[in-house]
Amino acid sequence: DFNDKPYYMLELPANNAGVSGWGMGLLPTKREVDFEVPSLIEETEVYNIKVGEGIKRAALPTLNVANPATSVSMAMSCETKDDGTIVVTRSISVPQKVFTPQDYEGVRNVIMNWLDNGRRYLLFVKK
Repeated sequence: DFNDKPYYMLELPANNAGVSGWGMGLLPTKREVDFEVPSLIEETEVYNIKVGEGIKRAALPTLNVANPATSVSMAMSCETKDDGTIVVTRSISVPQKVFTPQDYEGVRNVIMNWLDNGRRYLLFVKK
């Protein structure tokens, strides 16, 4: 329901059983010792959103962030199916547990992009 606004923001729910539940919302920019994550993870979130008549998605959230040195990566894509359903797919891969201080910045960048609340919103407008 848009109420009297010309737009609507939909927040995608977080999977607290995965990276969102690690409690890493604030990570320092530098480390002097190794950085360890709680577990190895291959996480994919898929959201199927049925959009009503007279409404369209205003922005197409697409993002790919990777750290080639560690193979840590995340991606977000959005597509509209023929029936008007919007499918948002978010995935993150952290294939090792311990990272050196030299690798930390790249790993931190991927995790911070995954946890960025702004990446969990879709903007809809009236047609």
